[in-house]
Amino acid sequence: LQYLELVEGLAIGLIALIAGAEIKIGFIRKNSRAITQILGIGIPIILGGVFGLLALSRPLVPFLAEAPIEQALFLCLVVGTLAVANSPATVIAMFNETGATGRLPSISLSTTVCKDLILVILFTILVSVGIGLMGDPAQDRSNGELIGEMAWHLLGSMGMGVVVAMVMRLMITRVGDHMVVFLLAAGFGIAIISETMHLAPLLVGLTAGFMMSNMWPDRTSSFFESMEDVLLPVYCVFFAVTGAMISLEALMDLWPLAL
Repeated sequence: LQYLELVEGLAIGLIALIAGAEIKIGFIRKNSRAITQILGIGIPIILGGVFGLLALSRPLVPFLAEAPIEQALFLCLVVGTLAVANSPATVIAMFNETGATGRLPSISLSTTVCKDLILVILFTILVSVGIGLMGDPAQDRSNGELIGEMAWHLLGSMGMGVVVAMVMRLMITRVGDHMVVFLLAAGFGIAIISETMHLAPLLVGLTAGFMMSNMWPDRTSSFFESMEDVLLPVYCVFFAVTGAMISLEALMDLWPLAL
């Protein structure tokens, strides 16, 4: 699994590029009302539902039953927030597997990406509140520092995505018949840059794919078409690593609640 972590970084970079490329400015403008309605209804219902279920089931959940009531409710809110998140990787993989096209898949992917951007901000706010509430002496950062980290995580990742898109646009015309090699280099590059600069590879790739597909569609179309040659092995490794990270011990403890 340690060796496969680098391949997982490659997968996230390539999947994010595809997800970003599938989001068109014209489509977002035309369907902004539907996307906003889905987000406005879905986020409160899922977050509130999971929060309420966990709060009512507190005596049955070990890490909640042992915590003071304030901390337990905060942890319920954190889990509820995480439950809202969807993986663009899963959405893209499902559409590729089924060959689904049209308005519904596009709205689903656009909603997933927008929701993840909202959750990055929401979760950072929760963490800043939780540090004081949980009373962890190892966490002595101020709210200002946390806001700065959030800004770097969000805006820095998007800014790097713009830079990556511009560099890739210049190089695509010079690659020739070695597009698959260039694809792998791009995926690894996004993973390594993000790790080194403490950025979010998903946001970097999403921004880069969005920029390339919307600003230079003719020049970058061959790049995205070539991704079909590498997606299957990338998906296999990505989802195998994801499955291997599931804790059977935690599942045995919480399977009734998860079910």
